[in-house]
Amino acid sequence: MKKDFFNDTDIEYLISNLRQEVGEIIQTWVVYQETKSRIKLIEDKIEKEKAYITVKALKNEIINKLSELSEKKKYNQINFELATKKLNQFKSEFQEYEEFITDKKFRHNRHNFISHKHNYQNFDNSEGKYIISDLLVLKAIAKSIILMKKIDINFYGNDIKKSWLMIRKKRYNLEVIPSAAYILLPYLK
Repeated sequence: MKKDFFNDTDIEYLISNLRQEVGEIIQTWVVYQETKSRIKLIEDKIEKEKAYITVKALKNEIINKLSELSEKKKYNQINFELATKKLNQFKSEFQEYEEFITDKKFRHNRHNFISHKHNYQNFDNSEGKYIISDLLVLKAIAKSIILMKKIDINFYGNDIKKSWLMIRKKRYNLEVIPSAAYILLPYLK
């Protein structure tokens, strides 16, 4: 018997998991920025190289997650399309987000250099890696947060705005576990 992921997916469960993904992106961005700012203070060559590798891995993780959230027709994965279709709202906002991720080559880099790497037949058919600036990454994060907040407000009502403000104040407290904090966001008082 084939599962019908679209109809069988609980919308509150989906929204909570989607918010958790966005929260983990935010947390990874904070760690990325802090690690990147400390590189110039590191004097040991090996430690500095480790920090550069860490920064690259963190940025790749962010690009990977942002790209995953823009996937289409993957109802067995957490993504904005599934949520917008289940709510029957914000389809144009999702389309704008998905186009940004595609146009700015997030998905290209994910599929060719980060995960799910495509195998080309030869070098002539392959494309190089695109440079995605921190500014573009930050814009994509902002777009994902804006869409997530719209979904939350639609589902939970305007009271959730206060919870988003509360969690924002804790963003730089790395002791807060983002997965738990963002999943429980509607219940923060």
